[in-house]
Amino acid sequence: MAELINIPATEDTPAIKLDAGNGIIEISGKALPEDSLAFFKPVYDWLNEYYQSPKDSTELHLRLDYINSASTRHLFNIISGMQDLIDKQKNAKVIWHCKSSDEMMKTKGEELQSIVDIPFEIKEI
Repeated sequence: MAELINIPATEDTPAIKLDAGNGIIEISGKALPEDSLAFFKPVYDWLNEYYQSPKDSTELHLRLDYINSASTRHLFNIISGMQDLIDKQKNAKVIWHCKSSDEMMKTKGEELQSIVDIPFEIKEI
């Protein structure tokens, strides 16, 4: 398993940092890839391996400026997958970062928060 993966942002895809050593997953920027499944596949692959021997504590930080519906489904899958960590008696937390002036992204975070049963914090900046 790759201990650290950094995928740089593009005009249509978010930056992704997968840090197994520190138990940190970060997704930031715009998420509207043309082929969302192909874009998120390396993330799913890394997570499947990480969940086999996770850190005691894992945080998923989401700092998104825009997200399309296809990417929202993938984020939901990623967030839901963190339930596996809780089932293994590990700490897992989602932190949704959004600008206090960005009602659309705040609402998107609240929608995701309402449909998962894991610690989920909305942090306005």
